[in-house]
This record gives sequence, C-alpha cells and structure tokens, in this order.
Amino acid sequence: MFLSNSSFSKSNKQTNHYLLENTALMPSVCSVDSYAKDTISIDTEKLKKISKIISANILLAQAIKKDYPSLFKIQGYHPMVGYSYQGIGSLSFGIARGTRSVFRPLSYQNIHANAMLFLNTSPLNTYGLNVGYTKSKALTYWGIEGISVRNKEGEITYAIRPEIGFSVLGVLNIGYGYNLIFHQNYSNLSTHTFVIRYTQQSPKKAIKKKMREINYILNRDYQNLKNIGLDIKGI
Repeated sequence: MFLSNSSFSKSNKQTNHYLLENTALMPSVCSVDSYAKDTISIDTEKLKKISKIISANILLAQAIKKDYPSLFKIQGYHPMVGYSYQGIGSLSFGIARGTRSVFRPLSYQNIHANAMLFLNTSPLNTYGLNVGYTKSKALTYWGIEGISVRNKEGEITYAIRPEIGFSVLGVLNIGYGYNLIFHQNYSNLSTHTFVIRYTQQSPKKAIKKKMREINYILNRDYQNLKNIGLDIKGI
C-alpha cells in the first residue's frame, strides 16, 4: 500500500502530477473546522512527502495500515463489458471490484466476474462464465482468466487464459490471450484469443473525491496521527 521513494520515478512523475492536479482536488481550506482550528490543505507534493515518511517508518506504516487501511486507496465496484474472439465470438457483461492508489494513480487492479453470451456465429455454444484478475499501468496490462463454456449438449469446457496487452489507465484494455484448455475442448475454442474489455470508471472524479476524504481525515485525526509519528503540520 505504501511506496518507497522510487515509486515516484521520473518516468511517471509528470503524468501522475497532471492526473492529480487537473482534478481541482485541493481547496485552500477544508471543511473540517469543527475538528481543527488551523486546517491544513494536503496537496500532491505533501502527499508524496507523506508517502516517503510512512515508507521510512515501519511502525508508522503498520499503525496506518491498521487504523486507516483504505485511506490512500480508491476502491469500488465497476460495471464491465467486453468482446472476445477465440475461434468463436462472444460478448461479456459483469462487474469488477477495483483498486487504485492515490500514490500511483496510473495503476489499477481488479478482480471481476462476467457472463459470456455467444454470438449467432457459434451454433455449438450457448453461454459461459469467466472470472479473473487484471493489473494495469498507464499503457499496459496483464491478467489471468478462468473460463467455462457450456455447449448445447450440456458439455462444459474449462480453460485458464493468461492475457497481456495495451491499456488506457485500466479503463480500456485491448489484448491477446492464450487458452490453456483442460480435458476436452467440447466448444471448439481456439488457443489464441483477442480480447477487448471496458471497465466503467472515472479516475479523475475518484481521485478528487478521495483527496477530499484524505484532507478531512488527516485534519480530523491530526493529534492521533501526530502521536503515532505523522505530523502533517511539520511537512
């Protein structure tokens, strides 16, 4: 959850800074006056310093992880749709449980489940199910899928499919997969698969909302955080 200093490498610095700064994240004063007289505004530069402080202090990192396990994570359920061609074409519809870190807004990961509906070009197959895990960076992704396909005779084909490809912030993935088929291939699936998958989410809005939450909580719990080693006034 917490990153070392190398996490803010030069290669990602400008893009991360743009994504965070262009969401109108930080008001000059947070609405937490009832919790602190002198409200402190947390901006992107202070976030980076906070990450470095936490990473350098094991006890502080453990305390933050225990008391504020999701403070620096953007989590949620996201609708997902997709298309795959593996000798036969299919549409998929489902949902993903995704996570994005405010320290690494370009990265995204999720676990997901989808129902598969085969197109009219497939006389053998009726429907299928896939569950999987995907991890993406700004422009690339990799994942692993488990799939089952039922044909019209009631026979089920099982396969595991590793995937790799191009990504746009984890929202849109286009990639190649290789089906590793178990036992019998009742559904005439090919080993080579083309995949396109869209996960409905808005990174900018999610980051904006999370930054407001971070500002609120760090000010509200200032004294407690100071006691465990994180003094945001001293940053």
